[in-house]
Amino acid sequence: MNKLLILTLCWLFLTPLCSYTSHVYGETPSGAASASSAEVRRWTKQLYSSDPAIRSSAAISLLGLDSDKELQLLLDILSRSQPATGPDQSNSKTAASEDEVLISIIKAFGFKADDKATGPLIERLEDANPEVSESAREALASLNSSEAIQRMSANLLNPGTPRESRILLSWALGQTMGQEAVEPLITILKEAEDSELQQAALEALRHISQQSYGKNPSEWENWWAANKYKTHEQWQKDTVAKLELANEELQEKNYALERELAEKTLALLQEAADNKDQKTVIEATRSEYPEVRVSAIKALTQLDTPETQSALIAALQNDSERDVRVVAAQGLGELGNESALEPLLYALNDEDVYVRENAARALANFSGDNVVEALADLLNSSSKPVVIAATEALGQIGNTNAVIPISELLNNEKPQVREVAAIALGKIKDPLAVTPLINSLKDPEEKVRWYAADSLGSIGSSEGVDALVELLAKDSPRVRESAAAALGQIGDERAIEPLAQAMGDTDKRVAEQAANALLSIDIQSYEAMKYLADTFFDREDYLRASQILENQIARYSKSEAYKNTIHNSRLRLAIAYQQEKDWKKAADQYEILVYEHKLQDLIILQALVECLTELKQYNRILELYSQWMREIPQHASKWWEGRLEVIYTLFKNGNYRKIPRLVDEFQLEDPELGGARLRKQFTELAESSTGKPHAQRGRAETSIVP
Repeated sequence: MNKLLILTLCWLFLTPLCSYTSHVYGETPSGAASASSAEVRRWTKQLYSSDPAIRSSAAISLLGLDSDKELQLLLDILSRSQPATGPDQSNSKTAASEDEVLISIIKAFGFKADDKATGPLIERLEDANPEVSESAREALASLNSSEAIQRMSANLLNPGTPRESRILLSWALGQTMGQEAVEPLITILKEAEDSELQQAALEALRHISQQSYGKNPSEWENWWAANKYKTHEQWQKDTVAKLELANEELQEKNYALERELAEKTLALLQEAADNKDQKTVIEATRSEYPEVRVSAIKALTQLDTPETQSALIAALQNDSERDVRVVAAQGLGELGNESALEPLLYALNDEDVYVRENAARALANFSGDNVVEALADLLNSSSKPVVIAATEALGQIGNTNAVIPISELLNNEKPQVREVAAIALGKIKDPLAVTPLINSLKDPEEKVRWYAADSLGSIGSSEGVDALVELLAKDSPRVRESAAAALGQIGDERAIEPLAQAMGDTDKRVAEQAANALLSIDIQSYEAMKYLADTFFDREDYLRASQILENQIARYSKSEAYKNTIHNSRLRLAIAYQQEKDWKKAADQYEILVYEHKLQDLIILQALVECLTELKQYNRILELYSQWMREIPQHASKWWEGRLEVIYTLFKNGNYRKIPRLVDEFQLEDPELGGARLRKQFTELAESSTGKPHAQRGRAETSIVP
């Protein structure tokens, strides 16, 4: 395949990726700020290309000029006051349709979050082409300036606005996450008569608030009353927290898209060479198009050959584009080859903060004192992203030489830096970090406190027990939960009683974590085990109670000091199994109580029979009744009634042949079969079974009443 064709195809595949990367780093397309008139004409012409990627790139480039003339051109096309077809391309078969050009411009305004097009975009919601109206809706969702939100809100509240447009505006306002959008949406929920419009407003409110209230406006008004006076900074902070999950999902989609684009690019590049020949791919790293170089470097990372290393190092050291150097650093980090160590260390001094950040992250896959020293030097950087990247890398490396410099970051003025430092110390797991982490349990930021608690648990030093117990009693639910988990990891018996009290915490997650933590403690004393087992048992947490009781019995059942009291633990264990419907284990424990501990308590004997009945072990039940007739004759009437119940169960299950034989055996033991009333019922069951296997008579059809 012609090399130029290959690279052209790569360009077409990767233009959207370029736009995404530029958006992340806050850049405009290369050259947009000082474009020549020739470039402006070329971009204007490209608006009508048949390729959507080229149209989008051209529209974004024109917007990036920040020129009134080019802006008005785009707005005129958007409002259809100027035809969306180039005068010299109107008859071309390769020219885009009017709607295709319009959609590209709409998406460009949305991509740039430029609110100058708010009015025309609202008008386009009424477009007859659903692709146009849908693109307008998505673009409006990106305009989160106060002016744009107010304009959308005014149209939403205007009864003269078409119904479908109001529904689309509700969705767009919800996506902006804007504080100003809440009251108009509540107004629609309260006053609109159209159920579909109400539903759209409801979904928008739920998206903004991450609350699940229904259509009752008063619930939303109460929520709004508690949130409307938040500062812009507080609202933004809440919005970021709400969108964390959505951002993770978006990042996964973007990652998948990048992989897909890289794979397509690699396939095209390799089409001109053998599968093992990397010449074309490496040549693409020197393409004039940065987007192609980015893709080629990502492809090389997947190949991992000596040529790959050299090409990535060359890109990291020599490429003029920041994005190329970033992916080169990432690729070298993924490969982890020692030959990349020096170039990555050198890249820590790159002029661009993003390159330095990614070089620091890449070094997490290396070790050695020189790496640790270089990363530790970055902890004094004025760039927060670089400090965070270096701290995370040091935590991943796990070298104890980094403990002291990272511990000093626990006093940093930036909360996020303190958070990352606390996490990193937990990964290194050095006792030197215990005291600084204990001090961080009093940090004013909640996240710092809970990460500090997590890390103390990872280190496992009992030195932190008292401070964690204090947190467990008075901090926020999330911090209490972390404190409980940490106490479980440390495993100090001093935490048993505080954790047992925490099982009654008003927050369910804290209570559950406290219970799990108690099971993690390797309890040595019989008394502590008994206390804990009793606590779980009294709270009817039979599953956890059984785990403690099993451990207690296994450890102390042979001890002479506890031999006379261990049967109480076994009885509780049998009851716990029974409550959990583990009939086999319960029956085993009851049998041990009856035969090893010589217990003849009627309640225990009946509990054993109940478990065996659930297991359908009728022969074993009858054996026990015969044995108890001899050993515990004072309860003979109970045993005869139990026998009758077994016979009736066999009758009900259709096991007729066995019944007469059993009744005959019972009669040999006692001709009266336990008394006149019971004898009559035994006899009726035997007669009903003999010669009449088809007669399924139940209790209502006979006088049999066990």
